[in-house]
Amino acid sequence: MEVCHRHNRRAGLGGDSRRFGLRLSLPPGDPLRNVLGEDWHQHQWFDTEHARERKLEELLGPFAYYRKGDRPTFTVERIEQDAACDDEATEGQRQ
Repeated sequence: MEVCHRHNRRAGLGGDSRRFGLRLSLPPGDPLRNVLGEDWHQHQWFDTEHARERKLEELLGPFAYYRKGDRPTFTVERIEQDAACDDEATEGQRQ
């Protein structure tokens, strides 16, 4: 699923030469899969591992615009791409 207005997103999208990434997807059985599709996922790429970890902490922390106690149900995985090829090696981090 493409973002309609890319300027509404903060840096972290785009898979150019950035090596460190996060893959967001929906867990099995999530009702939002009926809207976004069974295979929905999104990649966010970062120049440094530190920047990726900061974003991961933000994603796993409290969300300002949710009701108290509500939590998003997406799954987050750390991924890396080799500069020589676009193969992804993943090490999982589930929420």
